[in-house]
Amino acid sequence: MNLPNSRKMFSERITELRQSCSILGQTEREFFNSAELNKSLSQLPRHHLCARALFFVHLYGLFEFCINSAVSEYLRFLEEQKLPVKRYTNGALLYALDSNFKALESSNNSSNLLNKRKTFLTALHAETVPSLSDSMFAKNLQNIGSKQFAELFEWLDLKQRPFPEELLTKRGLLDVVVEKRRSVSHGREAPSVVGVQVGGIDEINVALEAIISYVEYFFNCIEIHITNNDFVDATPATPVLGLA
Repeated sequence: MNLPNSRKMFSERITELRQSCSILGQTEREFFNSAELNKSLSQLPRHHLCARALFFVHLYGLFEFCINSAVSEYLRFLEEQKLPVKRYTNGALLYALDSNFKALESSNNSSNLLNKRKTFLTALHAETVPSLSDSMFAKNLQNIGSKQFAELFEWLDLKQRPFPEELLTKRGLLDVVVEKRRSVSHGREAPSVVGVQVGGIDEINVALEAIISYVEYFFNCIEIHITNNDFVDATPATPVLGLA
């Protein structure tokens, strides 16, 4: 099973970003190939430097949107399977029991808490089909750097490593894109300054391809997880404290 909606939107946005990068590169080649010698990035027109910085805002937006979209699409898929709670793996219970966790967290008095703990333990082995919100991870999937990306693999109980060997060299680029986006969107630095800091057009292309690689890898991991039914517990359930 693939992620048709996420992949479709990803493809459309990648086309836009590659076109933007191509326009930036064409403008810069014309600028540096003109008669005047000893030109530097800082001498590019201010509006062009701003466009370079905004490219990183758009690039990070692509990454965050696609990661959120894939997670939401996966949760909607699980919702459609109508699996009872007891069929989920321990790792998948993190989101299958989301409403139960929230109920525990909202308990303010000890007697109510004990009752909710009992309800929670019963739910672990219940035939009840959980209601899964496709936005339950949304608050945790903002400003996603390499640390949050790695944690997401643990939250979803994905079997693959978040940073396989072929992506290790690109790990730092993810944090660079996040930081440049923050600098511009939070107003810490002027876009024209960030536009110089991001380096030459080749470095911008490298950042673009790194983000594309990370999104495609994440999509693949989710799809393998679904295809292999890695969210389903194949072992017989054992009731806790005699609760059935």
